[in-house]
Amino acid sequence: MSNVILNYGPPPLTEEAADAALDLIDFIAAQVRGVDLIDVTPTVRPLWRQHLAGLFQQLPPWTRNWYANAPLLLATTRAQWPLLDPMLRSTVLQQWANELPAMLWMLEPVLAQAQQFEHQQQQLAQVLDHIAQMRVEMMKSVADNMREEPVAEPRGPTAPTPAPAQADQAASERAAINELERMRNASHNLGVGMVKMTNATIGLMNAMSGRVRIG
Repeated sequence: MSNVILNYGPPPLTEEAADAALDLIDFIAAQVRGVDLIDVTPTVRPLWRQHLAGLFQQLPPWTRNWYANAPLLLATTRAQWPLLDPMLRSTVLQQWANELPAMLWMLEPVLAQAQQFEHQQQQLAQVLDHIAQMRVEMMKSVADNMREEPVAEPRGPTAPTPAPAQADQAASERAAINELERMRNASHNLGVGMVKMTNATIGLMNAMSGRVRIG
């Protein structure tokens, strides 16, 4: 575990102590409630360290000591809890039930912040997935357009039959013109697709930030 000092106290609050305090609160809450309702995710831990370090100086001395000594308290609690007789365990649970609201008062803002952050991450992942799908569809549309038959050449008045050399040159010129026309159409479709994708992305990002409503 890390011995990085988050707050110099006194007593000093280390990263190890902050993590142990979080695990101890989780354990106590699960025992009092009879079910573990606190999800200590990788997002929660750094937010909890920052939150506790910011409030540490404002806590009463005995509370600061409790947090600073959390590694020892956690190890002792985990080791001794299964060995307690039912009567003593009931007494401890009653004491914990009285202390739990203050512990949750410290922890609940962190859980709410972590939940909001994780929700935003899910929204961002959905936006990126939507952009990827739009890109695939756009490239498929462009590829389909490239496979289309060349645009039919406008028919004009019947011209005299050219000599063989002139006919070859005329055919080459027509092929070049048709190829240019097809490339122009493909470029136009690509540009339209990019504009649509950009507009859709901006709309989704604005919706995430609350500036517009989806639907």
